[in-house]
Amino acid sequence: MVVKLKCIVIGGGKIGKSSLLHTYKDFAFPTDYEVPSCPNFQSRTINADGTDYQLDIHDAPEYQFDEYYQDADVCLLVYSLIDRSSFEDIQSKYYREVQRVPGPRTAPFVLVGTKKDRRDEGTAKESVSTEEGNQLSKSINANHFVECSSMTQQGLREVFDYAVRAFQKSGAKPKGGKSSKSKSGKKSGCIIN
Repeated sequence: MVVKLKCIVIGGGKIGKSSLLHTYKDFAFPTDYEVPSCPNFQSRTINADGTDYQLDIHDAPEYQFDEYYQDADVCLLVYSLIDRSSFEDIQSKYYREVQRVPGPRTAPFVLVGTKKDRRDEGTAKESVSTEEGNQLSKSINANHFVECSSMTQQGLREVFDYAVRAFQKSGAKPKGGKSSKSKSGKKSGCIIN
């Protein structure tokens, strides 16, 4: 039996969300990447504790993430380890928005710091330390916190393993990864193979 889960990825632009998704799906860092003109969608099956989970991963656009979040089973709140403003936006913007989305329950979430391989390249003022990430994770009650690099794939698998573990820990029944629909009733987004 395969359990279908919808995982949404929330965070600012140019912080490594799309690279995270593509690298996880293709096992290789994208070299000819273009900024998507529509929401990214990737799907991958992983095994946790003897159960197969089909993780449908959506890079939710800022202007629609409440629609994506309403039927999400788990959420990744993502920032760049070399962009302090993206880190600050997690608590001041994205976490608050997630808390305001109406619905019967709030999906569990994992806090993710991207571009770990490049952190040493950033200035001390721009870079975000592991300690700061741990503190933020505790303050927003994230189920897990992980730093990763799409370029080297360090921590990449753990991001999605933690997403499944967060769902398992929640005790919720999967919503089945229902397709997000726009207000017009049409499916939104696009599939990137």
